[in-house]
Amino acid sequence: MDFLGTGQSDRLKDWPEDWWYHGACQAKALAEHLGQEKCIIMGTSGGAVAALLVAIHFPQNVTAVIADSCVEKFSPEQLRHGVEERNKCTDEQVYFWSTANGADWKQVVEADSENLIRLAENGGDCFQRRLKEIKCPVLLTGSLQDSFLPDIGGQLCRMSQQIEGSRVYICNSGDHPLMWSEADDFRRISSDFMRSLPAL
Repeated sequence: MDFLGTGQSDRLKDWPEDWWYHGACQAKALAEHLGQEKCIIMGTSGGAVAALLVAIHFPQNVTAVIADSCVEKFSPEQLRHGVEERNKCTDEQVYFWSTANGADWKQVVEADSENLIRLAENGGDCFQRRLKEIKCPVLLTGSLQDSFLPDIGGQLCRMSQQIEGSRVYICNSGDHPLMWSEADDFRRISSDFMRSLPAL
């Protein structure tokens, strides 16, 4: 799904300060709209943050989570540097953003960058130390070569320590996100994880 304000979804004049929590609410609403009381939620990058927030805030609706290429915490400096890198608007960046969001990609990227600056100002903690509240099975995945996420190997392990019964898959190839850059590996490990879940 494309969250409100992004991709092919309706645009927002202002993005809410608790952006990823709103994404979690949208994911829950979509599942309910589709008539699913419980579901497996898969997300990558910011979508993975939203997926884990669904498990924190709406545990009754979640069977399991696959969270790809996300971390628990950014330093404010890392977030500001990430926004500076975005401002370069390289050909590769523009191609990705325009393909994902359409002709008005610049507005979407600017809103997302403002969101990252707000996160920096609030300390850079995506989950406000609530990962330990997640009780469903969780698979965390990522690439050690991720050019966007800081210390992803260490962060995924620390996240897993907080989530009882979680699993981690870390690949030494690919980039951000693993779901796209190493699609075959990601598909295989995700399929194995889903097959291991108790029957619904």
